Amino acid sequence: SLVILLVSSTSVYATLIQLENGSFEIPDIVDDTPGFYLINSANLPSWETTAPQFEVWSNEFLGVKAYDGDQHVELNSSTAGALYQDLIGITSGKSLGYEFAHRGRTGIDTMMLTITDLGLDGIFGNNVNGISDDSTVISKLFSTDNSDWTLYKAADIAVASGNTLRFSYEAVSTANNDLTMGNFLDAVKFGVDVGREVVDVTEPATLLIFGLGIVGLAFRRNKKI
Repeated sequence: SLVILLVSSTSVYATLIQLENGSFEIPDIVDDTPGFYLINSANLPSWETTAPQFEVWSNEFLGVKAYDGDQHVELNSSTAGALYQDLIGITSGKSLGYEFAHRGRTGIDTMMLTITDLGLDGIFGNNVNGISDDSTVISKLFSTDNSDWTLYKAADIAVASGNTLRFSYEAVSTANNDLTMGNFLDAVKFGVDVGREVVDVTEPATLLIFGLGIVGLAFRRNKKI
């Protein structure tokens, strides 16, 4: 009999609960001509902005290729704005993490990532008797030059409380001090188990036993002569 052990490699991925449209590919800018486009909040799904409009770059405008896909955003559109998204439905006790790509435009640009727990009322900045139940989960500055994209990520930054979470990027400064240009952003992820490394696990897949008679060292049967 021949015993054959087949081994397969299986990639183990965590189930992610995270932001939507993180690479800013929706809406798809159908014009193949490289350029930037000013888009109203209603036309960029899932995201909101404190600026009058979003500024989306497409098709390697000015030689800047998106980190992921064909499009990315510039935080400093007509002003030093903030882009944010609220995430609902993360179960209490789940581990949270983030991941995103950042790049300067004319030099070193700086932005701030802020994650806010919106409390039991789920409303940002809402005060009851002068007291807000919002709490800051993380507030951190990131500075990146314009030579290439830098991917920032971190896992296990906090444990979810079960409340709505606001994930926000705010332009802080630009290399040329022009509030209308700088801080490119792409490939944004935030949620359960984001920021973890993907682990390849090798494990037995199938055990097959074939009755093929006497083969090599598998089995030996004595014969009478």
